[in-house]
Amino acid sequence: MSTPQLLTDTLLEGTTGLYSFVLVDENGVAIDPIFLTTLTLTLYDADSLTIVNGRNHQDIHNVNGGSVTTMPGPPATTTVTFVILPADTVIFNEQRRVEYRVLHFRWTWTSNTPGNTAAHVVQFGIENVDLFP
Repeated sequence: MSTPQLLTDTLLEGTTGLYSFVLVDENGVAIDPIFLTTLTLTLYDADSLTIVNGRNHQDIHNVNGGSVTTMPGPPATTTVTFVILPADTVIFNEQRRVEYRVLHFRWTWTSNTPGNTAAHVVQFGIENVDLFP
């Protein structure tokens, strides 16, 4: 598994947030959503590898807090936005000041070659509100 990109922003325990990224193919070109066949998310705790809020290979293609939008160009830009819910930011270990979660996005698409797959992985911190003044 690849090393996740570490985000500098953290969320407070039990709060909501948004995460967005640009959806591109292997050449860095925006993927037209009509060619997108799957878009899934796995959310897990970085230390224990525990799946958070049942989000294990969960479909987020315009459902379950995920949305895909395209802005016409030139060049066109396709963006995935994911809503992070309070149930996604629970603290597992009350002794920690910060816990880290990993968002692992995976998508498949067809265009010139069927069966293309790519992924985007990021890690972010959740602050334990009971341990902060």
